Amino acid sequence: VADITKEFKVGQIVKVRIRNVDLERKRLALSMKEKKLPSMKEPGQPSTKKKRRKKSDEKLPPADLTSFVDLPAGTWLDGTVASTVLFGAFVKVSPPNSKGVF
Repeated sequence: VADITKEFKVGQIVKVRIRNVDLERKRLALSMKEKKLPSMKEPGQPSTKKKRRKKSDEKLPPADLTSFVDLPAGTWLDGTVASTVLFGAFVKVSPPNSKGVF
């Protein structure tokens, strides 16, 4: 997508697929792409990316991703676009059969 802001708007409902659940870094990697990417990991496996700490990361409350660990990579979820950035979008999602939002 050349311009993410033209494709997705804050509040828009989207379908996303779980790529990775990283409990160590408290991050949930999602994708809107159909194809399985070769870099996909099974849920619960730690990321091989270098850790970067941003000032904004310190302000966020820690996410409880344990509800996502048992979901297999590739599981599709409904989500809501929370914000857009040059490289993609941040999407709020809830695990199936849950009332919480992540």
